[in-house]
Amino acid sequence: MIEIQQLLAAYLNYGAFGSTPSGLTLTQAGNDFCGTNAATILSDGNTLNNFNQGGDNLAFPAVYTNSSPYFINVSQPQLAKSIANYVFWNAW
Repeated sequence: MIEIQQLLAAYLNYGAFGSTPSGLTLTQAGNDFCGTNAATILSDGNTLNNFNQGGDNLAFPAVYTNSSPYFINVSQPQLAKSIANYVFWNAW
């Protein structure tokens, strides 16, 4: 369970920041998770945890800050509604 949480967080970090863990590819971690070697799964989980926790001192990309036109503060519900993709969400 630990590895899947860390793997998902690593994918989000990769998508947001373009960074990847050293010594372990996300593809390999995914393949290991689908395997049966418990020691490898735990090791991957620890590696991914270190990766996910390791960038906490880095600046957040501007696209995720209030200097970006796509940034939505939780106190701006009208703005969020105005840019929501209702066609997409209503299709579900």
